[in-house]
Amino acid sequence: MLKNAKGQGLIEYLVITALIAVACIGVMRVLGNTISVQFANITKGLQGESGKVKTEKIEERHYKKRDLSDFMTGTANRDE
Repeated sequence: MLKNAKGQGLIEYLVITALIAVACIGVMRVLGNTISVQFANITKGLQGESGKVKTEKIEERHYKKRDLSDFMTGTANRDE
């Protein structure tokens, strides 16, 4: 008559962890380049160098929903 409920709690924690990981991956895909540039600027400042690293402005194309209808968009000039 005793039931083991430990497995249920473990699964719930795994689902929450997976959702947090997916959210972190999404944020890093959108903001990864900007964060990288900021760290590069901090590194240059600590080394005593002047100037800033150029960054690409975040635009809608970086985070909009994609499907197979625009799969080949922007691939025409990749061979060059």
